Amino acid sequence: MEERAALLTRVSADSGTEIKDPATGEAIGRVAFGTPGDVAAAVGTAVAAQPGWAALSDQERCDALMRAADAIDGHAEELAYVVSREQGKTMNGLGARYEAAGCAAWVRATAGTPLPAEVLVDEPANHAELHYRPIGVVGIDPRVPFGGAKHSGYGLEFGVEGLKAVSVPQVISG
Repeated sequence: MEERAALLTRVSADSGTEIKDPATGEAIGRVAFGTPGDVAAAVGTAVAAQPGWAALSDQERCDALMRAADAIDGHAEELAYVVSREQGKTMNGLGARYEAAGCAAWVRATAGTPLPAEVLVDEPANHAELHYRPIGVVGIDPRVPFGGAKHSGYGLEFGVEGLKAVSVPQVISG
């Protein structure tokens, strides 16, 4: 594992709002807030990547998500440390390690969710099926855990079809 002080330095911005460890009050880093131009660039990148994601088979998308979950597991201790320092959570119990493990488990659970075509109408004169398709990134809200990209009752849900909005979208301007 990367030395912990170096890890906090590496993930900290050069300028921006100071992040304090709620348990100690110690300044542990800085976070820079994006501008509307940053958001536009990120959305542009996501839009450009979406056709490639959509072109993958369901299995290929599931495999990619499983690799992402493996990467989370591979860095779980570092992630737990950063979460503990940023949020003041304990490392054990329902603390930071639990949060990191839960993130990986949620990605695996959504990757393992089958998306077969569903027959809606099957009559002699009519046949209709529902097919899921990747829709791409809708958005991430940095004010909620994991940007809302896990089952939280609000925000976004992450799965093999991509991120999808599950709440009423809002336009936030600067």
